[in-house]
Amino acid sequence: MKTISHAMRKCGLCLTASMLLLSSAILTSCKDNGITVDPTIKDYFTVEDNKVAGFTAPLAGNTDSPEVYIVRSNASWVITPQGDYDWIKVYPSEGNLDGTFKVYVDENLTFEERTAYFAYVVDGIEQPTLMTVTQPANVPALSVADEYKCSKDGGEFKIPVTVTIPFDFEYPEATWFRVTAVGSSYVTIDVDPASAPRKGTLTLVGTGTYSDMSASIVIIQGSNLLDLPVYWAFSADLMADYKGTFTDDDNNALPANTGEGYISFHFVNSSLDTDGKEMRYVGSTGHPYVTGVFPGDYWEFKIPAPNLPQGTKIRFTGLTRPSATGQKFWRMEISDGINADSTYKFRDVPELKDTTLNGTDVQYTHEMLNASNIQIDETFELQNSVTDGYFIMRFICAANWQANGNGALSVPNGGTHRWAGTETDAPKFEVVYNPNE
Repeated sequence: MKTISHAMRKCGLCLTASMLLLSSAILTSCKDNGITVDPTIKDYFTVEDNKVAGFTAPLAGNTDSPEVYIVRSNASWVITPQGDYDWIKVYPSEGNLDGTFKVYVDENLTFEERTAYFAYVVDGIEQPTLMTVTQPANVPALSVADEYKCSKDGGEFKIPVTVTIPFDFEYPEATWFRVTAVGSSYVTIDVDPASAPRKGTLTLVGTGTYSDMSASIVIIQGSNLLDLPVYWAFSADLMADYKGTFTDDDNNALPANTGEGYISFHFVNSSLDTDGKEMRYVGSTGHPYVTGVFPGDYWEFKIPAPNLPQGTKIRFTGLTRPSATGQKFWRMEISDGINADSTYKFRDVPELKDTTLNGTDVQYTHEMLNASNIQIDETFELQNSVTDGYFIMRFICAANWQANGNGALSVPNGGTHRWAGTETDAPKFEVVYNPNE
């Protein structure tokens, strides 16, 4: 096979594109997304959206949202790598006639720009244009939050870090926490139980040519929610630690990454689920989500609260998202006081809103948008004290109206609702005002 240089391949692309456009202008054809395809041309092959020459991949990679190529052809074709690349994959790498393929690119953890080349081979003939994928170089980084808080009971905790260099760690030899594992995005520490609040410092130090880089974090061990924010961390790296706690039939209590707290989801009337849609999942990004939701079903966040005096202000933040056919209207409520029968008393927060759907009145606190992240940021002031109990927040489906506005559902469907976010913006509870201080 004749070898063609990269420069000649690019010139060949211009000539090929011009010839195809000319021929398509004079021959009877069909159109799709603005591209004219002439089925009479032998071994016709083109790619929609002018992507045939390739693209620039993001530094963080695109494995969660790969680049999609739409092929228009009247022949068989193969996408052939021009080197041994372990950071990029094309799937499927071959097809026949019209079709699609996706390009998956890993995060670039090196400090050099990298490029991969792929040839289009149509009916055994290599085309003059290469698909070129370029990814920018990473930069040396070593950073961590200023502080990390863990519960008084101790145990294993994973501290999120941003690191692209080799590093080691330093902490006092006789201390109450120890580093037990290091991952690509976290450092795991084992913490002893505590009878009183305490602090210690963990320092990360670059090695080799990066010995001048360091980052320190203060490890804080608190006694209850007043001292300790409770938050979750959702990611593909961490999901193996918690997936089964939410998806298994016998488990429905996803634990917090920091502090003590649990997320669960409750289907209140499974007899309505005639199509078997009720399911709890953890997706590839680590987000917990559910399908088969119907009015009355609810998310529950449950946090031990040994001592929360009246007047305490608790802030909740988090990202939530429905799919287009997920539920649009939700109602938030918190536990605040105890009923005469010793059950928890709940109240709606913030104030209820009213709307009418197909003649049915709906009361809700939060409205979802079509397949979009919704940032929730609410602060609750307790009207009653909590002693040796729990603080509970529920997010309840208020209506069977779809987020895309297409109307009500007669039975639970496969639309999804999830809590999204990463280590920095997943669900979090923190006391922002303690009346005793």
